[in-house]
Amino acid sequence: MGLPDYAELRCVSNFSFLRGASQPEELVERAKQLGYTALAITDECSLAGVVRAHVAAKEHQLKLLIGSQFQVDPDASEANAPAFALTVLACHMEGYGNLSEFITKLRRVSEKGTYRLPLGAFREVAYDTRELFLRKGDLLFFYTDGFTEAMDGEMNPFGEERLMASLEARKGGTLDEVAQGVLADIRDHVGGAEQYDDMTFLFLRVEQGDGPGPGDSGGLLGKNPAIGNTYE
Repeated sequence: MGLPDYAELRCVSNFSFLRGASQPEELVERAKQLGYTALAITDECSLAGVVRAHVAAKEHQLKLLIGSQFQVDPDASEANAPAFALTVLACHMEGYGNLSEFITKLRRVSEKGTYRLPLGAFREVAYDTRELFLRKGDLLFFYTDGFTEAMDGEMNPFGEERLMASLEARKGGTLDEVAQGVLADIRDHVGGAEQYDDMTFLFLRVEQGDGPGPGDSGGLLGKNPAIGNTYE
């Protein structure tokens, strides 16, 4: 009798710093060599490795499961409760979206490069409030990470530097011209490479204002461009 089918449901790549050593595509290739029926990439509080893993899984015809894992810390009232690891797998597109949102929330309320998941997370989270001083003509660009993480055939991301250069080059155009120009630059970058993340954006241009505000540094967005509105 042969061995039963096996799927590895918890595996980290080198995107889990100081934990994983192999690149996602190497893990997929090795799983195929070992005869696995499926492999779950579950980097710690991250989905960073799934794009490369997806490309490799298609090449090797291996079923890929997408997930993440988290270290859960008991709160102060649970002094004797041990910390534990929680592995989460996305079963469908809605689950993937929920997992992405969950990771984003954990990262946003923690110092850069870290996260913390206490029991009962987000129950009494205090979010930072900052003021942006906007002036007439300033442009606000809200976007999902599908823009900066759009990959070319060599898995090089479009990145924030290219995005800012694309915006600066079109700062005098209409909102439609800016949007279409940015999308064109991304299409040129990725070429024929398949994309795996959504690209959603919102442009806002200030039509009224009294001029530069405190700390205004100029440029397309400026570090502190100025009308006294508060954004959270």
